[in-house]
Amino acid sequence: MGISRLAEALPKEVFHQYLKKLHLTDAELLPGVRVASPVVKPPEAWSRAAYANHTFGQGFLITPLHLAAAFNALVDGVYRPPILFAGSLRQGERVFSEATAEAVRQALVEGLAPRAHLPGYRLAGKTGTAQVVVNGRYSQEVFTAWFAGFVPGDKPLYTVVVAVHHPKGEVHGSQVAAPIFREIAARLLAYRGLPPYAEER
Repeated sequence: MGISRLAEALPKEVFHQYLKKLHLTDAELLPGVRVASPVVKPPEAWSRAAYANHTFGQGFLITPLHLAAAFNALVDGVYRPPILFAGSLRQGERVFSEATAEAVRQALVEGLAPRAHLPGYRLAGKTGTAQVVVNGRYSQEVFTAWFAGFVPGDKPLYTVVVAVHHPKGEVHGSQVAAPIFREIAARLLAYRGLPPYAEER
């Protein structure tokens, strides 16, 4: 995979530091609320193959809330801890530059899965298809289909994560989760009263 080739130039310790900066290793992500703890081994335990797998999301376990909070950092490069009630304040921290966040988000707009497209609007997002661990091994039959994205894609108002556990028939995120994201996006845009663009770009 292309991402694994790119990661060959990045020390695994640096990759792990970004996992920590994005709080993908945090056991207590939302104070006062029970959230499942991620399962992430330390980098010294990663083989070369395990590190390659980590770069495209395999070999560790996180929750949809962890993913949503981390993905949200691509809005402007700042990680903001999730909150339960509007008006709550928790200190954020910069992880990426604004330029980097914008460049990645633009790539997510341009590479949007076809089934996530909403005519007249620019959405952004990434699909995922995760093998589920069954009896200590990755199953060839049980999957979780993912989609994480922004509404709208160019000036995000919402970060949305869709997880479909054990889909039947079609199992990929681009097939199963992307259309759900599109429908959620349509309702959020209608709720905010945002009209479609005069021309699709």
